[in-house]
Amino acid sequence: MSNPAQVDAHQDGTYRTVIEGTEISWEFYDSKGNVYSWSMPIDTYESQVAASHRVEPKPVEVSNDGQTLTVISLDGFVRESFEKVIDGIYDNSENNADFVWEVWYVVSRLTVYDEDVDEYSEGRYALETFTRTGGDCEDLVILVADMLMSSRHTDDWTFQYVYMDSDNPADPQTVNYVILAVSDGEYTYYIDAAAPPRWDYYPEGVTGWWFDVVTYGTGAEHLPDTYRTVIKDTEISWEFYDSKGNVYLWSMPVATYESQVAARQFERNTVDLQTDDGRTFSSISLDWFVLESFTNVIDDIYDNSENNADFVWEVWYVVSRLTVYDEDVDEYSEGRYALETFTRTGGDCEDLVILVADMLMSSRHTDDWTFQYVYMDSDNPTDPQTANHVILSVNDGEYGYLVEATGPPAWDYFPGGVRGWWFDVVAYGGAGQS
Repeated sequence: MSNPAQVDAHQDGTYRTVIEGTEISWEFYDSKGNVYSWSMPIDTYESQVAASHRVEPKPVEVSNDGQTLTVISLDGFVRESFEKVIDGIYDNSENNADFVWEVWYVVSRLTVYDEDVDEYSEGRYALETFTRTGGDCEDLVILVADMLMSSRHTDDWTFQYVYMDSDNPADPQTVNYVILAVSDGEYTYYIDAAAPPRWDYYPEGVTGWWFDVVTYGTGAEHLPDTYRTVIKDTEISWEFYDSKGNVYLWSMPVATYESQVAARQFERNTVDLQTDDGRTFSSISLDWFVLESFTNVIDDIYDNSENNADFVWEVWYVVSRLTVYDEDVDEYSEGRYALETFTRTGGDCEDLVILVADMLMSSRHTDDWTFQYVYMDSDNPTDPQTANHVILSVNDGEYGYLVEATGPPAWDYFPGGVRGWWFDVVAYGGAGQS
């Protein structure tokens, strides 16, 4: 396989990182001189870096002629962080091989191989290596894998870490190195991420220990906690993750949070419900509990979602991962504000449905959506005999979504639909509040 042509068109530097205001941006060049740039909020970048330091690397044992060797698993470090820029490189490439070459070239030019195994041997997220411009073979192989796997054109490619003996690549005596094997279905490419791109590093192939690249969010045992609440000085901050591994962080003064929690002093109303056979009973109204508390962070989730349905799914996922369903009706049945449930990580169906509604309604993209609480009979969802549960109905104008806030996201909870009592969600300050 021949190498594509190379032109070092920018001798003044192959990349640049700039922090300006609240944004961090990166600019880099491929071998043809094409320029690529993208940016993100500093808070998002810093939370990703902090999260990589909390990943718990898992030792993996491999066997070689009866000898047991231990290596560190790199599962969970690939986050596909370059999706906003990587397909620009693909579009400027002649073919798959040229795309792999160009990504390899970028990494070889902007990073320095660092043998400080004590600091780096357990892996780092790609963006940190990209920004710090240094790392060992694990960090650089994670970076190449992350960049390539960020492309929509590589969804059906195979990526594997190859643990090997760099001194004896065809007859390993130990493990002292890791490279990346990439297969596009037609060719396999061996990438020595700590060296400049060449196809002839391993003319006889590599004998070693091959492990599929497991991305963040699929190797759950290696992930950090799905959320974290920190109180420091006068600030309370929250950090959480969606199903794709994106990290979100925001904060507020502790006094503001405490005043919200203490503010549930309004008079609670009841709603009267009637079954088909004429029986009537009452339930607690959830009017005014939605404060739209997540305006500072929620649109980042929307921006990382593929469409409206995916946005609803991701919010539902967040709630399902950070909250625990609690049937203690005596304590929770009259509802709580969303931030309290978010922080205390527990509540019953009313609390969790308020939380989902609050998060979704905090977005500027949902101003014309319809939100309704659906009081229902969980034992008889299409023929209610009583009301013992509440879910959320969300309609974006094109599709309707039934959100069972006490369970993980799934669209098939109610295949026959739901018959119950539907009430518009009334946010805090809405009609009738006293």
